[in-house]
Amino acid sequence: MKKNFKNFLDLSFILFTFPYNVLIVIFNLNKIVKSDVIINFNAGGFGHQFVLTDLSRYVLKNKKVLFINFLQKKRHNKYLCSLFNISHFNIFSSLTFSFFSKSFIIGETESSDIKINFFLIKLLISLFEKDFFSTVSFYEFVIFKYKNLKNINRVCYWLDQPDRHIDIYFNFLLNKKLRINHSTQVQKKIYHFSEKLFKKKKKIFILYIRLKFGSFDSAIRSASKNFNHYNKIIDFLIKRNYFIIITGDIKNFNLKKKFSNDVFTYKNFTSNKDLFEAYVSLKSDLYISDGLGGGTFYGIYSKKAIGLNFFPKHNWYIYSNILYKDVLIRRKVVNTNNIKMRKVKNKNFNVRRKSVTKILNFLRNNIQIQI
Repeated sequence: MKKNFKNFLDLSFILFTFPYNVLIVIFNLNKIVKSDVIINFNAGGFGHQFVLTDLSRYVLKNKKVLFINFLQKKRHNKYLCSLFNISHFNIFSSLTFSFFSKSFIIGETESSDIKINFFLIKLLISLFEKDFFSTVSFYEFVIFKYKNLKNINRVCYWLDQPDRHIDIYFNFLLNKKLRINHSTQVQKKIYHFSEKLFKKKKKIFILYIRLKFGSFDSAIRSASKNFNHYNKIIDFLIKRNYFIIITGDIKNFNLKKKFSNDVFTYKNFTSNKDLFEAYVSLKSDLYISDGLGGGTFYGIYSKKAIGLNFFPKHNWYIYSNILYKDVLIRRKVVNTNNIKMRKVKNKNFNVRRKSVTKILNFLRNNIQIQI
């Protein structure tokens, strides 16, 4: 009964917004005609959005690529394609709202049984005889295309299975990173706060905080809820002359008053969180990701990136230094090299975030290099 009611709500929303989405497609027909390859981003969170968008620049660098995005509020960033200078338009595929402090989503998502918008897009593209990929099929295409790639570094062990497409993506990055070309449209939108931010001569430090606790797999990758933990880290970095910007899941983040002249969030510059964080995160001198989430990928293009409280263990070669969470078996810390997510679900396992003392010692040893 509950699932049937959810399907009813999804279908009602999809049918209600369908005429609007048809108009969006019509207004963007010129983009479709001019493109060689069309990718429909329709599955995964922000990490997948970042990887899929950036990976297309390496795999399809001689093609005119168009992204048709099915984005969710608070889960994705609608400015990402603009920052990578990729042609795109967004379909109004779902609605996210809060009710009694809980978040709900209706419409067409990756978990929906109803895929009207997806099949509309796929049918339309077939009329133009364009190469068309969904999120999953593009990953499959990349894996097949580079199946004979030798000496590839095994980078990522997400959950219990290695993600070969991320291995390939990271190897592209290790070989040669493509430049980030901010489009004129985005430059105009961010000008009013970028001038205020970057005219200062201090180094830019981004602290990304990942706090999501919905499912076990998500919660185990999150950072600390103890904001005093961050105040001590911030105090440490202020003394090293960093201009500090905090991004990520910071809705309830409270800063000390004494930090007011050195520490900022998007609220100090604009009401547009997505635009601000996408822009500044790709222009930082130092990027620290506390917890392992989609925002961790922003550190790829920072001059220096450090990971705190990562789990499960990854060979994130693009991060210069990583401090992993402790894994305990019967209260005893064990080696995490071969620990996979499904094993941690066993009742004998527990995962513990590093203490502030250990984090500060780690930072002292790894932020001595002048950037």
